[in-house]
Amino acid sequence: SVRGRLTKLRRKDGTFGDCIVNATLIALDGHTHSHAVWIVRDITEQNAVHEQFKAAFRLTPDCMTISRISDGAYVAVNEAYEHITGLTRAQTLGKTATQLGIWADLTERDALLTHVDQYGTAKEFFVHLNARGGQVIAATVNAVTFEARGERFLIALLRDVTEARKVSQALQESEAR
Repeated sequence: SVRGRLTKLRRKDGTFGDCIVNATLIALDGHTHSHAVWIVRDITEQNAVHEQFKAAFRLTPDCMTISRISDGAYVAVNEAYEHITGLTRAQTLGKTATQLGIWADLTERDALLTHVDQYGTAKEFFVHLNARGGQVIAATVNAVTFEARGERFLIALLRDVTEARKVSQALQESEAR
């Protein structure tokens, strides 16, 4: 038998598609009359969407992470994450933000997770994070949960707003004077 084999197969129109194949031999009347039962699923469109997501995930200038809900461990981070935190993927994957000391204030982490648990999403949620070189940065978080392969995940986009907040504060102080 074959289970979950990824392959390319020619479609009726002559184009090739990405397919997952499952096949099993069954004997109807002894081994001389064996037959194969095939189940083929075309996943070409799914793969295209997946590749587009991977490109966007890698290229976005904002910090993006994906973590498991069950244990909080990171399963994916982008290059912006590495730049902001100073941590590599190898140092990060399989560990939690708490283990890595990402949160400047753990109560903000708890508030974010409570909000996401209650509403399934968070938009422009303000937090403070420990960054490269011992800096504490101000960030907004947009996050949403999703399910894949029977497991729940959290995808989060973090935008460093430290400089924007400094400029805004300086403008407010200037206007007050």
